[in-house]
Amino acid sequence: MKGRCALCRWKAICNGNLRVRAESYFGDPWAPDPGCYLTDAECGIPEDGPEADRAVEFPVPVQIEPPDRVFPPELLERAFALAEGATP
Repeated sequence: MKGRCALCRWKAICNGNLRVRAESYFGDPWAPDPGCYLTDAECGIPEDGPEADRAVEFPVPVQIEPPDRVFPPELLERAFALAEGATP
């Protein structure tokens, strides 16, 4: 995968979601899914540095017009821990 999907902390859960949607939107099946609603921060992508540069290679709608909502960091950390096998 390319762009933000390659860097996303949730990649193991969604597997980049719909490759056909990426191909339709970008002309590349390995580009990020343009339907992803997570912000770069929610994906675990830092604001600066090479990861941030790589994340914007294929700008998706959520990067162009960020949503009004952002999940609280503690909720994201708990969800990530559960995804990695922590007990509730």
